[in-house]
Amino acid sequence: MSTEVLIVGGGIGGLAAAVALRRAGCHVQVLERAEEISAVGAGILLQANAITALQRIGVAEDIVAAAVPMSSARVSSWSGRVFSELDSSDLPVLGVGLHRADLHRLLSEHAGLESVRTGAPVASYRLVGDRVVAVLESGEEITGDLLVGADGIHSKVRAQHLGDGPPRYAGYTCWRGVTLHADQFERGRLFEIWGVGKRFGGLHVDERLYWFAPVNATAGGRDEPGQTRTRLLDLYEGWPERVLTTIASTPESAIIRNDIVDRPFRQAFRTRSRSFGGLYCVTLAGTRSIFA
Repeated sequence: MSTEVLIVGGGIGGLAAAVALRRAGCHVQVLERAEEISAVGAGILLQANAITALQRIGVAEDIVAAAVPMSSARVSSWSGRVFSELDSSDLPVLGVGLHRADLHRLLSEHAGLESVRTGAPVASYRLVGDRVVAVLESGEEITGDLLVGADGIHSKVRAQHLGDGPPRYAGYTCWRGVTLHADQFERGRLFEIWGVGKRFGGLHVDERLYWFAPVNATAGGRDEPGQTRTRLLDLYEGWPERVLTTIASTPESAIIRNDIVDRPFRQAFRTRSRSFGGLYCVTLAGTRSIFA
């Protein structure tokens, strides 16, 4: 009888865990809060260590084939001074760029859409003997042998398990967008441009350019509806024309903004563990929950 694993969260982490656990012979059910799996987010850079991890679970070939390989990387100032530069002679693999929606889709296909249950927000969990019970917000209970908390930076599984409060604000907010007007920057080059209290960077994802614009700011700021692009153009006034052209070419609806938050590292205690094929699953602090 295979181990029954409940994974809370159907994002990149949750789906990658589902692929790995299914490959190891487990029966997996992913419990996703959203009512449907849809294309969200912007771009992502998968570096060498991420590609190695994807190789171990058998999905790297498909993902790399859908991505744009990075052959160089450059950090420069807004006035054009180059601070650092790398190419493939410095590092054999600088990474690959792709849209988060494409990565999510490919992981979904490998995880098996039948493994993902949408509209299933998990409110809490509890232990019953050697089993773990996930309790949905509706009150429904689902039982498994193992629970993986992959429900994001505001994880309810983590909150119950560690009780370490809200994430910490990094001190800056970030706008992200994807534009079809991708010829302002060299294809295959990861770039960052630095200024005082702000940066601008990006990379190509298929035929589009993904860009990000972090700016030092107080937490909780919001843009007026329909004014995001205008505000960004004001913030980056005086910067290289290609930066302004890239922002101006991005549809308002394709720009998202998030305050950047993170969490301090917490040491896991290996009180109990199981080995499933080549995958090592750890039970944290005496419970049967792990975080992906």
